[in-house]
Amino acid sequence: MNRILSNCPICSGDMTVSELTCGRCGAKVVSRFETCSACRLPEDMYQFLMTFVKTRGSIKEMEKELGISYPTVRGRLDELQRLMGFATDGSTQTAKDVLDMLERGEVSTAEAEEMLKQTGSGSAE
Repeated sequence: MNRILSNCPICSGDMTVSELTCGRCGAKVVSRFETCSACRLPEDMYQFLMTFVKTRGSIKEMEKELGISYPTVRGRLDELQRLMGFATDGSTQTAKDVLDMLERGEVSTAEAEEMLKQTGSGSAE
């Protein structure tokens, strides 16, 4: 089954679901229905969300499944939060968090360096 269109293919305006039909008896309900935030995601972010659920939120497993680095997974998670309407200031990760992940072997030295740049700190807080 196709995913619902969230934007008009002609003018890019927001699409509205206006009719629901029962697959068994054919009954129809006509109104204006709100779609869920996941339904409005671009296809690539929807697939990213599905991978997140499939891997039970394990960033390490997402790295393997998608073939991307830890900072890329984190960046996409931040973007997913933004697209779904969850407030994020992007500064929730501290330098100490990064160093702890490095110590546990969850990120490589290069990834930790990149993440430390993103936190705006070169040392643990």
